[in-house]
Amino acid sequence: MWMTYTSSTEATARFYCNMTEESPKCEISLWTSQIFQLMGTILGIMGMYVTDKYGIKVSTRAGCILNLAGALIRIISSLPMVPLESRAGVLHVGTVIVSSAQPFFLVLSPKVAEYWFPEDQRALSNVLSFIANPLGVALGTIIPVFIMNKDTVTIDSYQFLILNVILTSVPLIAFIMSMIIKSGTPPTPCCASSDNHNAPDFCKALGMLIKNPHFYVILIVFGGAFGQLWAVYTASDSLLNQLGYSPSVTGYTVVVACAFGVGLSLLFGMYVDKTKKFKEVIRVCMCGFFLTSVAFNVITRYQPGDNWFFLPLIFILNALLGICSIPVFPIGIELGIEATYPVQEATSSGLLVIIGQLELFLIITVMNVARTNQNIDFVNIDRPGYQNDKNYFLANDIWCGIALVSALIALFLLNPPYKRLAFEKEHKEKSMSDRSNIEKGSISPSPSIKSITPSKNCKFIEH
Repeated sequence: MWMTYTSSTEATARFYCNMTEESPKCEISLWTSQIFQLMGTILGIMGMYVTDKYGIKVSTRAGCILNLAGALIRIISSLPMVPLESRAGVLHVGTVIVSSAQPFFLVLSPKVAEYWFPEDQRALSNVLSFIANPLGVALGTIIPVFIMNKDTVTIDSYQFLILNVILTSVPLIAFIMSMIIKSGTPPTPCCASSDNHNAPDFCKALGMLIKNPHFYVILIVFGGAFGQLWAVYTASDSLLNQLGYSPSVTGYTVVVACAFGVGLSLLFGMYVDKTKKFKEVIRVCMCGFFLTSVAFNVITRYQPGDNWFFLPLIFILNALLGICSIPVFPIGIELGIEATYPVQEATSSGLLVIIGQLELFLIITVMNVARTNQNIDFVNIDRPGYQNDKNYFLANDIWCGIALVSALIALFLLNPPYKRLAFEKEHKEKSMSDRSNIEKGSISPSPSIKSITPSKNCKFIEH
């Protein structure tokens, strides 16, 4: 739902604005993406509070209901009989409702990992939950490639209706599945931290986050990775079209980035579970992302006709962008929870997601403004029949600069303590000591002395 229209900007402008090509007066595909960032930022606090207060089951159902309701309204916007002047408004209403679901969904993965998995499987379980986001982006970006044809789309076409009906099947299935959830937590805690009932209340937790300097560094790094990856794909369709690439290239590049990013996320998740090297993995990823962004900036300054290998290079660089950024999402959230314990998972991860959405919105806005500047780093592309009035190269320069700043911060300032792991280690040592004393008869068993061991209700992942 999020990136669906960004991979078919010209077709979207034709159907919703009756324009032969996208212009600043009809940037509807851009705003269908930006609405998600705005709503994620505005409603993020609500998603955090509901998830921590009422649990996984309530938050899941709330997100699924909003997602399905918004998707149905987007179907209405794509009906050819809807007046042209009303289509964009109906589409944006549906997008607002759909985007209101993400504050619930994006904070669920660390909550599920904390309550349903032991400490040596949390990172991987978090990865498995969080990769639903890039996989959904890949699905929503590639489906329009097979349905949309910008040369045949008119204000009376049914292509957008078919597209939205197909996409709505996903939130419909999710809604049905959410209705059969029986419980948000297992009967027996999987680890000591999930059994800790001394977590601060919501307002106090926010105060603790604000006072934690390590959390600010994680905010910048996580938000940078989140914003930099998706910002370039918001602009890449128009950029690649201007350079002369096929309209389907953008959809395929997003799929390649998501596929490789998801694959490496799984490997990094297993690695971090065994080694607990959260910081090291993120540092490598952020430095790799900066180097790849520079290479991408250089290669997109040439038209595909200049050399045959430019198109394969575009796909290779997009794969590297996904590899170096997508693993930062779940591992960065785990690191944020570690650094802010005993703050509840949805609160710390929710604030990370909110700032990530805000950074994405700001990066896209800055890049969009930079496109209108024809005085700095403007390259006149001589392509017949195409209006060369956008400065994507300056926008890419700014994008690379942001990647450099994020990499330097990760390299030199990212060094938070692992408070949750320290708590669990201390709890284990105390439990072992108490058990040893009981066996020696030096102390009597007490109901207050207990050791948290995974129950049969906990989920395990075979490595």
